[in-house]
Amino acid sequence: MTSTKNLHPIMKKIVDGTAPPKFTVAHLKGLGFKSSNDQGIIPVLKDLKFLTADGTPTQRYHDYRDPSKSKVFSPRRCAKLTPKSFTSPRNLPRQNAQPSKENSNPHTTSPIK
Repeated sequence: MTSTKNLHPIMKKIVDGTAPPKFTVAHLKGLGFKSSNDQGIIPVLKDLKFLTADGTPTQRYHDYRDPSKSKVFSPRRCAKLTPKSFTSPRNLPRQNAQPSKENSNPHTTSPIK
């Protein structure tokens, strides 16, 4: 997700609303979340196994909608359980990062120039 500003409101709408046949961008817009930043929730819901690959709500999605069960998966609780290294883009490894000198193997030889 580009922005997590609407994460809690979106999850609340999931609990308060009805389950769609498919959770799509159109459904998300119908819930009032029209920003392209909000569309990132769909892959997150798929990763959490709330939705199948084609966007169909799973049993976990339906269980989350049950208020007696949804507290277990609340966004605030999930945020507390998530390691900080996964919550900040600054802590993610860069794809093309060069190894630092302190982590290099001293037994590796450099090519002769």
